[in-house]
Amino acid sequence: MVKVFSLLWMWLIVCSCLAQSFAGHAISVSEGLPSSEVYEVFQDSKGFIWFATDNGVAKFDGKQMQNFHIQDGLKDPVVFGFFEDDQKRIWFRTFSGQLFYYEKEIIRPYQWNNKLTALLQRNLLTAIYSKDNQLWFSAEKFFGKVDSVGNIFKEPVDKADLTYKVIEKNCFLVASDNIRMRFVKINSQRFPIHLTSDVQEQKIHCVQFWKGKLYLAIDSMLFVFDGKSLIHVFTGKGNILTLSVDKTDYLWIGYRDKGVTRVEDTTFKKLWSIAYLSTRSVTKILQDHEGGFWFSSLEKGVYYIPNLDISYIPYTDESKTTAVLSTPQVILTGNQTGILSAYDPMSGNIRWQQPLGTYINNLFYTNAKVWASTLQSTFLIDSVLHYKKIYDVYVAGLTKDRKDNVWATGFVRITQFDQQGNCLFFQNVGHSYRKIIADDTLLYLLPRLGLHVYTTGLSLVSAPPQLAGFKIINVTSLNDSVLLLGTVGSGFLLVDKKSWNYRQFDVNHSFIANNIYAVLKAKSLLWLGTEKGIITMNISSLLKGNFTFNNITQSNGLPSNRIAFFAETPQSVWAFSDGGISIIPYTFTHKKAKFPPFYLKQLQVNNHSVSLHADSQHSEIDLPYTENNIKLDFGYISFTNQTILTRYRLDGKSRWISSPDRSIQLTSLAPGEYYLEIESSIDNIHWQNVFIPLPIHIHPPWWQRWYVWLSAFALSLLLIYIYYYNRLLIYKQRHLYLKTINAHQQKLIQVEIETQEKERNRIAKELHDGVSTTLSAIRLLVRQFIQSKDDSVASQIEEQFQYTIEELKAIIYALTPAGLDRYGLTSVVREYVDRLNKATPIKIDLTVYGTQSYTPAINIQVFRVIQELLANSVKHSQAENITIHLNLFEDLLNLVYEDDGTGILTDENSSIQKQQGFGLGNIESRIRAIHGTIQFESSHLGVSYMIDIPILVNLHD
Repeated sequence: MVKVFSLLWMWLIVCSCLAQSFAGHAISVSEGLPSSEVYEVFQDSKGFIWFATDNGVAKFDGKQMQNFHIQDGLKDPVVFGFFEDDQKRIWFRTFSGQLFYYEKEIIRPYQWNNKLTALLQRNLLTAIYSKDNQLWFSAEKFFGKVDSVGNIFKEPVDKADLTYKVIEKNCFLVASDNIRMRFVKINSQRFPIHLTSDVQEQKIHCVQFWKGKLYLAIDSMLFVFDGKSLIHVFTGKGNILTLSVDKTDYLWIGYRDKGVTRVEDTTFKKLWSIAYLSTRSVTKILQDHEGGFWFSSLEKGVYYIPNLDISYIPYTDESKTTAVLSTPQVILTGNQTGILSAYDPMSGNIRWQQPLGTYINNLFYTNAKVWASTLQSTFLIDSVLHYKKIYDVYVAGLTKDRKDNVWATGFVRITQFDQQGNCLFFQNVGHSYRKIIADDTLLYLLPRLGLHVYTTGLSLVSAPPQLAGFKIINVTSLNDSVLLLGTVGSGFLLVDKKSWNYRQFDVNHSFIANNIYAVLKAKSLLWLGTEKGIITMNISSLLKGNFTFNNITQSNGLPSNRIAFFAETPQSVWAFSDGGISIIPYTFTHKKAKFPPFYLKQLQVNNHSVSLHADSQHSEIDLPYTENNIKLDFGYISFTNQTILTRYRLDGKSRWISSPDRSIQLTSLAPGEYYLEIESSIDNIHWQNVFIPLPIHIHPPWWQRWYVWLSAFALSLLLIYIYYYNRLLIYKQRHLYLKTINAHQQKLIQVEIETQEKERNRIAKELHDGVSTTLSAIRLLVRQFIQSKDDSVASQIEEQFQYTIEELKAIIYALTPAGLDRYGLTSVVREYVDRLNKATPIKIDLTVYGTQSYTPAINIQVFRVIQELLANSVKHSQAENITIHLNLFEDLLNLVYEDDGTGILTDENSSIQKQQGFGLGNIESRIRAIHGTIQFESSHLGVSYMIDIPILVNLHD
């Protein structure tokens, strides 16, 4: 049985060694390249990669390919090479000899193309150099120069010579006049050469400065010129098509049909090649600004290898890896078909393989023994590959506690083993767990959702409700108090072991991935395998909350972005993805990711392309209100990282808006000033400006512009001014008219009053002088007549006459008070008040202050006012007391009249309601006639009048 097992084992061992390769990818027609026959790959000063093909040229930013052909201005689509001049123009060297250059997104023909092609006469251009609008070139049999005004100078080469011509330092041109070269001419010196073949065919030649010396390749032979002599130093695998030097100062040699060779030093003993390019015709080798290598070929387009640090091991079959284990001697993997494979950690070669029958779901190592579990059984394998089946129950997870006891979980059972695989005990816990992890004295078990914590005595400690909604697939202790939980769909969690409070990191919380498939702690770094590649970060920085991370993806050299397992070796970390195994040296994780250059592809306004200033950071967009739809298309120049997050906003206070498709659309912008800011991030933590705020000014329509508003406002003010000025004029005119009318009215009133007074005086005089005198005479005659008759009626008749005369005197007094002009106002008023006190039951109290008034115009009017007021009070007020204050000053006469009667009703539209007859209105007329003012108050307690009359005015009047 031992011999049979040994023979079976020897049959299963794989003796062949797979050489390490590199994960890269080919870019051909299916990826947008215009042709698979590529003559040169070139990187310009901005970072774009250019491809010269037999069907046009292509410009590549790492994500989008932009092709240029005849319809784009390139009259000859067969382009052999590129050159960038001092004005940053990209020149295209074509098969026809015509030259074109790319400037400001447009391909333009060289202005002296006609002269140049006439000179060439079907000789191919082999190299060009342009500076200060002058062009140097080499063809198959001569050198030439075209100055800035189109003059062409030609310099033929000697027969049988390969001539090297220096233009300036590190710039040279090469030409040959004979297909059978015998001499190389350098700096006017001829050096004989002896080629290995005399076949009558075109000789291929190229030159390159390397380590301070000039290297020339002719056919398969490589020569070096040290300044004095030309020495053959190397013969390649085939005809040499190109020589290139990378950024680490290694020399690359590209062959026809033989791939490439990398030379590390001038001894040409350390040579290295890439296996999958061994049958390709490599026309150019380029290392870009991110360290990636580009190999253009004549058969399959361009090959791109992101770096030569991460090596690649393909799987031996298409079965998916399901378990990985790193031991001090080998790295073990198990797959879906049950094959257990052992890799040498140094070389990457497979040492042996062993079938275990079915799906391998767990590999575990302890005390120099490997535990391997399948869907049916669990095996214990020692260092000499002896197998022992120890368990016939499905095991979902294996772990080891601090006493080196092994714990297993499967279905609803937890089992403990000793180091020899003996079952110590098991317990049904009522839950089906996917995985078990031991940490100190605790066991962490993973159900379908959430986390359960047990003691080693299998007592349930906690099932944190905070974690019940997470699908956890990995538990890693970062220190004594913090756990890292990797989840599917929710990123990773940093959890406090005591409180179970956590901080989440996913695409919405300062991270770039949602699925954590694998976790590894190695050399102070935390390695996370996600759906977006490998993410590494410093553990101490993560715990402090100020961490940054590096992202290693397919663009960096991984065969696939989905990383399911890690394995650790002293020098590197092995990452297992769907496409194979990547070996990543620890030094690679210290290479900081550089932020890719941002560039603006296109600016459209209302679906029409517009151009910005060459330096967009000093541009602005100035648009009318009818052109308020703006679209910006942009990109990043990167060949190792195109998973870049972008956000933008239109002012410093608004919220950031995400732009996942590298396009910003601003629709229906309202008139105003905007400042477009664009920020980008490669880790969703640190953001940086990639675009200095671009001013956008949307002009309002003409009727909304400030000067229109200002003009309208000024016009409104003018119209308002004109309106109010006209109203003021109208008011002034009306006031003047009213004043004139009032003056006329006053004059009319005054005339009327004067006329009335004159008429009263006349009537009083007539009555006094005529009727009164006549009545007195008649009274005397009648008295004499009656006395003569001695009639008893005589006394009655005399009394009637006397009464009539007294009434007539009262009427005369009322018409014109006697003595007003002679004795003054106060005397007449006192006399009049005394009469009324005698004639009426109302008590009238008169108080006079000041000197006597002898102004007739005032006296008569004031007397009439007092007369009218007393008449109103006596007739209508039912007052018991009347008080009159007559105050005479030098320039003012003041009259205060009050009674305690029933009062007089007032009206808002009139100073005094004229319902008590004409008397009160007559009072107002008289006061206005002598330029006085009257204030009137009335209530149920009586009335009050305040009358002021200027004396001087009336004197002047």
